[in-house]
Amino acid sequence: DGWITVGDGVDHWVQLNLRGEVSLHRLSVVVDRGDGQLCPTEIKVHAGDSDALLRPVHDFQVDAHATDDGPIEVVLLEGADETYNVVRVWFKSPTGGQVRVRRVHAAGFLFTNVGAVMGPSTEECGIIKRVEVSTNKVAKKFLTDGRQDTCWQSDGRSGQHWIRLHVEPDAVVTTLAILVNANDGNYCPSLVDVFVGDSASNLKKLRTCQLSPSGSQKCTLLDKCSASYRFVQINIRENNGGCDCKVRGVFLSGKIAPHKRTALDEDNAAQILQELLETAHAATHGRTLGLKPTDSQAWITHLARLVQLPEFNEATRIKAASLLHQLCRAWGSDLSPADMSDVTNALGDTIAHTSEACAVMR
Repeated sequence: DGWITVGDGVDHWVQLNLRGEVSLHRLSVVVDRGDGQLCPTEIKVHAGDSDALLRPVHDFQVDAHATDDGPIEVVLLEGADETYNVVRVWFKSPTGGQVRVRRVHAAGFLFTNVGAVMGPSTEECGIIKRVEVSTNKVAKKFLTDGRQDTCWQSDGRSGQHWIRLHVEPDAVVTTLAILVNANDGNYCPSLVDVFVGDSASNLKKLRTCQLSPSGSQKCTLLDKCSASYRFVQINIRENNGGCDCKVRGVFLSGKIAPHKRTALDEDNAAQILQELLETAHAATHGRTLGLKPTDSQAWITHLARLVQLPEFNEATRIKAASLLHQLCRAWGSDLSPADMSDVTNALGDTIAHTSEACAVMR
């Protein structure tokens, strides 16, 4: 599997041309040290507004001499605070010849109506906010890492294993699936119950599913559903006579209802800010939130005041200050001297009163 370049030389690259309404949030590639001389040892990321305006963004080295062979994910961009129309990833092998790339993964946010603040997308998307498990909590991260060679393995009595999914606010659940592998034998789930509800302490059973996977298989538990739940829980009742179970992935998809805001005023500014930050919108050059330049002036002046309010914790203030900074980079040239002074004071105050942990997050 994967893409193998043709010909020698160092001119091997993959280019992403992004849609105008998309803000790239994360970009990664998967390479395999087991590919030997075909495994890239140097990866460079160039990005910009067009092919002619590409500039170096990041440079990564892959340790070809590491003892652990196998696929690895190299995160190239994460939480990017700029919008790129074009991203080009260059690959170089140890010999300067062919390279092999297993996978390229890009994720981002979709902005729609100008002048409206929307959720990530009205199209179907992942809606898992948080994951809880009955046991072995340190391994729950493997349920959402997108890999088939990792898993969450329970540690307890048979029939008492569960995975609880916290659903994103205002999301409508459409599909639910888990990834299991028949080769796991009596660790492979064979009978599961799906519970749903608005409270973790008051869940109701929605359905029971008999699983008979063939090899590694994504088993659908809910399909073409259209309901709002705060919690979705998967109870593993049986696993082919075994005690503990292995689940290699969990997938919950749905649609996010849009939150339109036609104006920003003193009464709703704090609420909009909280909703904006909670849904992890990216603030980006020129297309920040899809706002009109005239609207952005109001956002800047209001944010300059909001960022200093004591009601917000440090993490929220850091995110709000980042948003304010990006808005100013996009449209701050038209600010009055008084407004610019307010912005400068707000940013300076945030930097001066945030902890080291928040500074690292920023």
